[in-house]
Amino acid sequence: MGTMNDSRLERGKDAWQCAGLIFCALVAMLLQSCVPPGRVVGSDRPHSSSIERSRTMDQIEDLLRQGLFSEAQEAVSQALEDGYRHPRLWYLMARVDMANEAYEEALEHLHAAINAAPRWPQPRLLQAQAYLALQRTSSAQASFRSLQDLFPHHPAGPYGRGYVAMLREDYRVAQAAFAEALERDQHFTPAIAARAHIARMQGDRDLERRLLNRYRSLEPQVASAHRRLAELDAEDGLLESARRGFERAYRLQPNANTASELADLARQQGDEERAAYWQERASERR
Repeated sequence: MGTMNDSRLERGKDAWQCAGLIFCALVAMLLQSCVPPGRVVGSDRPHSSSIERSRTMDQIEDLLRQGLFSEAQEAVSQALEDGYRHPRLWYLMARVDMANEAYEEALEHLHAAINAAPRWPQPRLLQAQAYLALQRTSSAQASFRSLQDLFPHHPAGPYGRGYVAMLREDYRVAQAAFAEALERDQHFTPAIAARAHIARMQGDRDLERRLLNRYRSLEPQVASAHRRLAELDAEDGLLESARRGFERAYRLQPNANTASELADLARQQGDEERAAYWQERASERR
């Protein structure tokens, strides 16, 4: 696919930073499909406590879905102390690392998961995203190619081609690749989120809104989708709808930026008491 020059790479970095929704889509999709691929490494038969350990992994996934990364880290550490060794554990450790932006550590754990379960696609997909976060585009392309070779019907193959094309700002190629991914799986939310991101970059607000609504119907617990739709509502003067969207986003993922948006919105609506409340929340989160 060639290499990007420095200016294109810088714009690619901006695209990555602006496309948090895409990463959230990927994470949500991966967590939904996080199925343990086989037996505990080194065991000829199921471990006597395999059911209990499977429940532990389910609990870690639930913590990750709720954004409770510190608690998930503690649970992973406890599982290691209890002697659990399984590709699913390495994969969940990588998820915690990604949440902490510890991408090199995530890659180490993903390599362990891939080596232990080479026919499991999810770690390879997260590996590609870790490489992209580190701006190691060639390595990400290699991960996407391995997905395409090993799993020719998986949507991640064309999605990977599209994502790299999007970083190059080759939106025509990217859109075609994302469309191919969605032909393979119409519910593959990372591709939906990526198409919404391209629509935003091209200023097509109507298409962006339609794609975001489609995405939100599939992933209602992702705060960034509610937030972006609320921003569009606010820009269109739909202040009450924007308020509901920002509040939903804040409940799912409390942060200073969303609280500040709610404070500004309250001022526009002439509600100084509510504005003061949200301004205080924003100060607490900074």
